[in-house]
Amino acid sequence: RHGALLAALTAAAVRRCGRPFVAPSSRLVAPLQSVSQGRPSTTRSTMRCVEDVGVDATSAGVVDNGRRTLLAAAAALLGITLRSSKANARTLDRTAFSAQETAGLAGQSNKDVAKYTDLGDGLRGIDLFLPKFAEGDPAATRQVQKGDRVTVDLIGYLTGYNGLVFVRTQDKSGFSEKPVTFRVGAGEAIPGLDRGVLGMVKGEKRRLVIPARLGYPRPLKEEELGTPGTLPNPMASALGSGEPWELRNRLLNGVINNSQRDDTLAMDVKLVRISD
Repeated sequence: RHGALLAALTAAAVRRCGRPFVAPSSRLVAPLQSVSQGRPSTTRSTMRCVEDVGVDATSAGVVDNGRRTLLAAAAALLGITLRSSKANARTLDRTAFSAQETAGLAGQSNKDVAKYTDLGDGLRGIDLFLPKFAEGDPAATRQVQKGDRVTVDLIGYLTGYNGLVFVRTQDKSGFSEKPVTFRVGAGEAIPGLDRGVLGMVKGEKRRLVIPARLGYPRPLKEEELGTPGTLPNPMASALGSGEPWELRNRLLNGVINNSQRDDTLAMDVKLVRISD
């Protein structure tokens, strides 16, 4: 419908002004948008040229109905343009919460997650591998506690972004190239990982599903990666996982600072070392 409106306005302006009429997207809509944003229009000559042109909605013909009809038509066209822009907008600015949280919806999951152990505050986990120890081996009963210093290998997935990997500490052969070390309870790692390793033993592998509120701080800048509360750092991933900038962009621009995607994370964590 607005295509017919544009055609009518164009034909009328040609008859009125004796010269071609520039498309409203650049000469008519732009000044209206600039006014709506608090900036003065710089194309007043265009508005004067068409200010007396109106559209008769009933006959689809052009008539001289004065400014009132023109303003109504222009307002309708602007409304269509703004609605279209809003519908296609992709929010990449520094937002505080994802759309799912704002709407009160749960993060992405699947039916198997219901079987995972509830670790509190929406954090869930399941053991993927439990090592076998020789009888009397003290490592069998040495579980991670608050205050311990641990080293882990892990793979992190963005569940709200097609499960893309955003951090990996092992290369494709499984060699532990860039393990993550942090002190439990000291606020060095993201809360979901910090809590998720509690109770693990050396060699154990656990899958964690980390809700947004226990993940990375939001909003998050690139220069803040690797600081307390932001481990693991995707920029410190092993070779073969993708370029550091690519992994960083997946996390920051793809999810954390993008309100249109769910911020839930999944991590496969293997405890490599534990010490006091």
